[in-house]
Amino acid sequence: MVDEDNEFGNVFEEPERELDGPEVPRYGSAEWSDYVLAQLTPDEKDGDGRPKCDGLRRVAHQLFDVVASRPYNLKVIEKDGKVTDTVVQWELEFVPRKNFVFHEGLKIPTIKIGAIASANELNVNRPFNRFLPAMADTRAESRAYKKGLLLNCVTSEEMPEPEEEEVGAVTQPQIKMASIIMTKCGIDRDKFLKHHRKDISKAKGPRLLMENLTKAEMSKANTILNKYQTNNELEIPEEIKL
Repeated sequence: MVDEDNEFGNVFEEPERELDGPEVPRYGSAEWSDYVLAQLTPDEKDGDGRPKCDGLRRVAHQLFDVVASRPYNLKVIEKDGKVTDTVVQWELEFVPRKNFVFHEGLKIPTIKIGAIASANELNVNRPFNRFLPAMADTRAESRAYKKGLLLNCVTSEEMPEPEEEEVGAVTQPQIKMASIIMTKCGIDRDKFLKHHRKDISKAKGPRLLMENLTKAEMSKANTILNKYQTNNELEIPEEIKL
């Protein structure tokens, strides 16, 4: 029976309803990454479905109380008076929203994330190679948000810029980039080209030589190599290792 002095009963004594609802998974759970990626709009992904920095920034502010997000170190590397690399470090500090992260009563910590990224003539194509600090800055920010959001994917900014012109012979910067990645990953050049021949070229005949590839074919080869380098879940086949 409702108290005559309180015609609304105990409606105001009910616990406050959580706005995000029970469908939001726990931060870091198996469902978390897919949930975050589903919040991105089509314009916030590139042509291959990878998330862009602007989308990750928006979603992070939607899901977190962001305390700080800023570059805190810029390093320009020079050789013989010429800039060869620009490196930026990024700092992200945030507090996850209480209602979908931790159990009731537990203190919510402030989480700090650091990220680093570089931009140089080998991984930035024209005309963007004239803006190496800005490119490194965006890449570092993108990586910081990816790490803070616990995403199991590669962001758009972490991939090399696509070549503006895909016709003509392979370029020396393309070959140099492939050589650097192969050295880092312990990949044998000839074994790699033989293993991925069908993925790289439709040409028939003798074995592939990197110096004889077209620019478009070398672009495909470097895309594969970058996936080996950046995707921890993509294991390098034993048959292409040194």
